Amino acid sequence: MTGEQIESVAYALYLRSVGGSVAEANRFARTCGLVFRAGREAGVLQLEHLS
Repeated sequence: MTGEQIESVAYALYLRSVGGSVAEANRFARTCGLVFRAGREAGVLQLEHLS
C-alpha cells in the first residue's frame, strides 16, 4: 500500500472506533504503527506514528 492508502485506512478505522468498535484500529496501530488521534489544538485529527 502507498502512504496515502495507509493513511486512509487509519482514518477509516478511527471513524469506526468512534462508533464503538476499536478492535480493528488497535490491531492496525500495533501492526503498522499508525493511529489517528485528536490533536491538542482544537481537536484537529492528526496521524501519529507510534514508536
